[in-house]
Amino acid sequence: MARINFLTDVDFVVFDAVGTLIEPDPAACDVYHQAGQRHGSSLSMEQIASRFGNAFAAEEALDSVAKLHRRPTSELRERQRWQRIVESVFCDVDHADQSLFQELWDYFGQGKHWKLYDDVADVWSRLTQERYQLAIASNFDKRLLNVCEAKPPLSTCPHIFWSAEIGYPKPSSKFFATIQNRIETPAQRILMVGDSKLNDERGASNAGWKSVLIERHHPGSHAASVPSLHCLWE
Repeated sequence: MARINFLTDVDFVVFDAVGTLIEPDPAACDVYHQAGQRHGSSLSMEQIASRFGNAFAAEEALDSVAKLHRRPTSELRERQRWQRIVESVFCDVDHADQSLFQELWDYFGQGKHWKLYDDVADVWSRLTQERYQLAIASNFDKRLLNVCEAKPPLSTCPHIFWSAEIGYPKPSSKFFATIQNRIETPAQRILMVGDSKLNDERGASNAGWKSVLIERHHPGSHAASVPSLHCLWE
């Protein structure tokens, strides 16, 4: 099979954040479990994981207008969204959307509770040396800035975009159009790298961008995906 250089004719490489560049450390489910216990929850790790998945999916469905379109968002809407998720997960904690939610919200806003994937520093350095322009674009809120500031080399990134500030989340076309206008680069010369087939790959392709899907935990489940950022040159 011929090797593919995803960077051919690309000026700007735009990375998703969670699942692409960073992940919670320890894992989010562990953090939820420990926080829940401190607030009186008796849910098991497995129950929390299941309830979280269901709550997150319910919020995604609530935000969805059509396959590639989402309702407008904001800092307040994102905060309320996560309040509902936490309340839904912890059915055995009274007023989980208050103090328990606030503890988790603050926790995940600190860079020390996230880690870079092993390939990020090397790939970021190589792309910089090869004079590609770099950006981060995530369905997140303003906490993303604090996380990136604490995680070199992401702290050097001059272009960090998050859905709550843009006003629309991925995969909405307005998310990608806003970023393209701000970086002043033709769509066909932008490469989106992310771990979501819908939000990153399809959303970017619909906007006319190039895209590559990274699958770190389930490599090979999609034929066109790559298991590592090093594969951008292959």
